[in-house]
Amino acid sequence: MKTSKVLYGLFIILIALSLAFAFVAYSWNPEKALVDFSVAVVGFIVALLALDIALRTYTSIDSVNAITKMDGNILDNERYVTSLPELLITFKAIDSISLSEELFESIENQLRTKTGSAIQLADTLQYLVDLIVLFPAIFNSDRAKTDDYDKRMRRILKSLEKSQRKFVQISKGSSIQITEVIKLFKAVVSYQKVVASGRLNVHSDLLHVRGEILRNPVTRTVYNNYVGLYYNKKGMHTLQKALNHTAADLLSIAGLEELISNLDSLSSEDKEQAMMYFEFAKNNLEKALKISHDDIMWPGFINYNLGRTCFFINLLSEGSIEWQGYMADSIRHRAILNRLIEDIFEEHRHGSSCKSLAPHLRNFFYYQEELARLVSVNLMLVSKNIKQIDISYRGNFLFRDASRDSHTDFLSVEGFSKTSEYQNDIRARIEGHSSGGA
Repeated sequence: MKTSKVLYGLFIILIALSLAFAFVAYSWNPEKALVDFSVAVVGFIVALLALDIALRTYTSIDSVNAITKMDGNILDNERYVTSLPELLITFKAIDSISLSEELFESIENQLRTKTGSAIQLADTLQYLVDLIVLFPAIFNSDRAKTDDYDKRMRRILKSLEKSQRKFVQISKGSSIQITEVIKLFKAVVSYQKVVASGRLNVHSDLLHVRGEILRNPVTRTVYNNYVGLYYNKKGMHTLQKALNHTAADLLSIAGLEELISNLDSLSSEDKEQAMMYFEFAKNNLEKALKISHDDIMWPGFINYNLGRTCFFINLLSEGSIEWQGYMADSIRHRAILNRLIEDIFEEHRHGSSCKSLAPHLRNFFYYQEELARLVSVNLMLVSKNIKQIDISYRGNFLFRDASRDSHTDFLSVEGFSKTSEYQNDIRARIEGHSSGGA
């Protein structure tokens, strides 16, 4: 902009000087034909107009290039990682309602102020992808307000689509990464919405994302992880539908036992279809794990998804495919992550007790660890090749000491009742075992 102002300033000065010189020269030689002078002036003006058009074209191209420039953008950065400590320090909500307000305000502010150029929009999109992992902390909570969440998310998606159209019109080359990341974000939001409602028949939006185009490790991890989850849910839905019990929780003890007792009654077509989905899920999750192996957060999520997927493959094929290792790795990664989170809060508590600084996100990650531990116990309880007496939780063998009080075994996580349901089911089994042993 400054360059164009200088050029136009020089342009005006040259016109003024040229006109002044022309009139002075004409006054020196009044006998000169007026026609010759007029032709010279017209020619000079035409040349100046041509220069003006050239300058406008140059500055316009320069402006467009500045807006659509994508060199060094974050979506192409092959070493990019999400900073979880930064997210934890930024969002200090004490419950899901205040967390949703903080998250949405942050996203809306980002979309208002940082989408003016392609590289700014790329930064904003990466910010949204980083926040994907936090959305379940809103709608998996007991106090989730899903209607408000849907309303604000629709406005966000509409704003993203508007920005997408603008850059598609300006530069097709610059818009490819932007377009695919927007599609990824929309697909993940759609998936999370369906799963939060308790349904397993998820939409195929994720299959419309051209995942191979995505470049940085976080977007590729998110893509492969959620495509794996998509196929996992399609496989579980196939089993639910075959059982004629779509409300069954196939990770609960009752749901797993119902599935196992009815395996022989499943048609070969249903088994084959479910196996196909679970195999596709496994392949995509393994890709995600390979990409994110150095990350501190994603392996905990991906190993958990792999463990569940491999359990169902093992169940349907009656093979010996490994699933316990993935579940153990998931628990280990989530436990390490929670220790790191404790360190972060310890450093930022500013003299208050760490217990009083217990925002919703901190509880959410504890919930994730507890969920992995409980689902692992559920899967082991229904496995034929695992002895009940060898099943452990946080280093304690649940069924070895009949005199132990099972009510003290489990960790209570405020705001997430799903773990309480699994804990009660396991506790009932422990007490039943103790009564039977007595």
